[in-house]
Amino acid sequence: MKRVRVALNAPRRVHDLCVFAKAVAAHLSGDPLFSPPASQLAALDASVAALEAALVAVETRRVGAAAARKARQRDVLSALQRLQAYVQSLADTRPGDEAAMVARRAGMAVKDAKGPQRGGLTVKPGRSPGSAHAYAPAAKTRAAYEWQYAPEGGAWISLPFTVRADVEIAGLAPGTLYSVRARSVTTDGACDWLPPATFRVG
Repeated sequence: MKRVRVALNAPRRVHDLCVFAKAVAAHLSGDPLFSPPASQLAALDASVAALEAALVAVETRRVGAAAARKARQRDVLSALQRLQAYVQSLADTRPGDEAAMVARRAGMAVKDAKGPQRGGLTVKPGRSPGSAHAYAPAAKTRAAYEWQYAPEGGAWISLPFTVRADVEIAGLAPGTLYSVRARSVTTDGACDWLPPATFRVG
């Protein structure tokens, strides 16, 4: 059986990294599936707070602030990587589909041993509280994209079609587990739905 490998796919932009790190912390602390070491969650919270303080210092143009921001950014990534290792250890105890679910419920992604998994949906924290941003693989031909999402155990809710392979989902309840799915629609008709991606709102 092929091992499911957990990936962070952390954003490069510093502000987005802070949002992403907080979302991962919310996933891991708010989901009964997880019980990471409290020290690791505390280290992530502290490193994010330090990075946010460093961002303020950069905006005030303090001497050495840019170098400090880079150092704090590395601290956040390091704390996330330790939590990634924890999620990986949990995923390794589950069969394939369940292992992938573990990664997604942690706010992380999945890759296989040969590199990033292609063809699947990914979900990242949205631009505002109670939102998420979903991404689908772009169709090879010109297409529109149909989107649906659902709370755990609930019915699918349709979103407006998009001409881009991504969509912002707003009005989500914090702490709730959701699934999102998408399919491309071309002049030949609608394609099959992609396998749903599961995510929890921070």
